[in-house]
Amino acid sequence: MGNAENEETRKAYFTKFNTRAATENLPILDSLIKKRHELGSIMGYPSYAAYTLVPKMAKDPQTVWAFINDLIAKSSEKAKKDKLLLEKEKQTEVKDQKASLQAWDIAYYKNQILKKQYQVNNEELRSYFPMEQSLKGMFDIYQKLLNLQFKKVENPSVWDPEVEMYDVYEGDILKGRFYLDLFPRPNKETWFYGVGLTPGRMTPKGYEVPVSMLLGNFTRPTKTQPSLLSQKELNTLFHEFGHIMNAMAYHGEFAYQADSKADFVESMSQLFENWLWDYDILSSLGKHYQTGEVLPKATFDNMIKAKNVASGLGAIQQLEKCLYDMNLYDKYNPSQPIKTDELWKQLDKQLGVMNFYVDGTHSQASWIHINTHPVYYYGYLWSRVYAQDMYT
Repeated sequence: MGNAENEETRKAYFTKFNTRAATENLPILDSLIKKRHELGSIMGYPSYAAYTLVPKMAKDPQTVWAFINDLIAKSSEKAKKDKLLLEKEKQTEVKDQKASLQAWDIAYYKNQILKKQYQVNNEELRSYFPMEQSLKGMFDIYQKLLNLQFKKVENPSVWDPEVEMYDVYEGDILKGRFYLDLFPRPNKETWFYGVGLTPGRMTPKGYEVPVSMLLGNFTRPTKTQPSLLSQKELNTLFHEFGHIMNAMAYHGEFAYQADSKADFVESMSQLFENWLWDYDILSSLGKHYQTGEVLPKATFDNMIKAKNVASGLGAIQQLEKCLYDMNLYDKYNPSQPIKTDELWKQLDKQLGVMNFYVDGTHSQASWIHINTHPVYYYGYLWSRVYAQDMYT
């Protein structure tokens, strides 16, 4: 989406990608929303959101709505300027001053501006971040920071030959264990996450250490070159490994106490994303896989300058998802069930930036958070507040 020059290609891909599993999943989503509302009512709450927020940091829907709306107010002006900036880039390229920016254009014209105005080419940057080198650099940072040692287990019992297994030690004490399942293969889940498999806990036979897995679908190596990570993939690697380290840190008696609040859980992961905006750290990872050249400081400086290109649009798109999630689970009316496609249109109109929704698409049908993690999406932004505080 960031590199396809032909608009019809971008539109076709965008449409197909955002209609995945719609026939099967939309009725299931409707049923989930209905039954969750019923559950909230049975438990004595006005909505499912009110019920499920009680154990989270935010506590109640009013707090979440106020948080989201405050961020919308602070992001809208930048988002509108970003839209005009990308639209102008499109008009110049297609030689039509009436051309309007569409949802399938955002990634492409942002990328064009990065390349032309800031000399930041995300595809060329991949050459500096081969997976093996990036992993080693990331491991070095976490081991030094947290005083841990990661020891690779040879010939482990794993579910696929490519899966790697590591023991985590603090001195001579085994603290935990994690698996890396990094590359796509047939019938594998197409997602990225760091997930706990078993938490730490005391048992009658002694302490059972926590075990976690980093599941990813990173760019696979080929016969001629290693797996080369984009900046987005490198960020994802650091983010998800933050979840792994959070799990390894627990050594309490009871498994039930191992998890943080659901709207704080992304804080540790987002905290570690900041390392990638420090040249000393990034240059320790970033060495060209063919020449060994260190990522040039001038390139990094351009990346810093380009960091906020279209950041307002990105924030508003994320906030729209927060609104969508909260509308599903806090505004449900059994006598007039919400139409999940119409909700996107209403939110576009409410935000007044541009039409992110494209007729005929149903991105909610394949959006994992609203089915497995309802009333969760605001937590990414909520957690980021704490992440940046902790990093400072």
